[in-house]
Amino acid sequence: MNDRLTAEIQRIRSDITIPTLDEDNVKRVVIEPILKELGWNIYDTREFRSEYNLSGGKVDYALHLEDEPYVFLEAKNPREELGKHQRQLLEYAFEKGSPLAVLTNGLKWWLYLASASVDWEKRRFSVIDLRNPDVSQTMEILIDFLSRENVRSGYAVGYAKSLLDKLWTDKKIEEALPRAWNQLITDPDDQLLVLLNQRVMALCGWGAGQEQLKHFLANLPKPAPGPRPTPPPGRRPGPIKDYLNKHPVSLTFNSQTYVVHKWWELLTTLAEQIFLLHPNDVHKVVELRGPKRPYFSQNRQQLDVPKPIGDSTYYVATKFDANNMVRRCHDLLAKFGYTPDDLQIETT
Repeated sequence: MNDRLTAEIQRIRSDITIPTLDEDNVKRVVIEPILKELGWNIYDTREFRSEYNLSGGKVDYALHLEDEPYVFLEAKNPREELGKHQRQLLEYAFEKGSPLAVLTNGLKWWLYLASASVDWEKRRFSVIDLRNPDVSQTMEILIDFLSRENVRSGYAVGYAKSLLDKLWTDKKIEEALPRAWNQLITDPDDQLLVLLNQRVMALCGWGAGQEQLKHFLANLPKPAPGPRPTPPPGRRPGPIKDYLNKHPVSLTFNSQTYVVHKWWELLTTLAEQIFLLHPNDVHKVVELRGPKRPYFSQNRQQLDVPKPIGDSTYYVATKFDANNMVRRCHDLLAKFGYTPDDLQIETT
């Protein structure tokens, strides 16, 4: 399976016509060949059902085992915004008891645990982009969650559940850690004081009193969860270079170069690539704000000149000049652990 699936992915990656296909051709040229290599018999209507009827609508594919739907897959063309189709697909899957759901435009594949007992927008556990240079990682995810054997055995659903549980556990821990640390240094217990004093004695040969230790801990900088503070307008450092009166040609990020023609395309393209690399942390972008408004939001009414970020449910404000657009890019990079040097911009 691995070699054949790798060959299919490489074929799709090299086909320059894929982004121009309509939905029917995406199904024929991309989706069905991949599902075939994942072990599904696309010629057996008991197992592979297209245009599957439901109350109030239909789904493009329903993959059945033992006459029960296990995977619902909805297809769109590569230019379609996927985000607006999530809810309906997951409602269909829930209605029929299908544990897994996939929303794809052929190139991007969004995977959901439809049976998860969380709000529908929190059920996505993985994102695949067939253009990702790491073909082996793409193939591994497809096999783990969509191969017939792994779906049949229950491995796919079990793994998806454990992954989704971990994502939300990690998120809760990440939110709790700053509060826990603040509480610990504000009201330290004896164990912390003893440990700190032992380290002081090892360094200087003298021990500190409890009040001195408590005073030191109480005056440590406290992490502030939530948005990073935004400097007042006019006092924020400018970008590394001046981009006014210049025109963007391309950006390079994560060893990939993307053609852009407008400054807002620089920001939306960078955001889209970061979303693909960090699909489970995209919510962090709402922490990026100006003095009065956010830069990113799922509600376009909150933003000045909003533009969609790929096929996500997020929009970004684009009413900025070139220099401020680059600053927003740098803010976005920092939020996800990158530096300005991770982004190269070519201009004319």
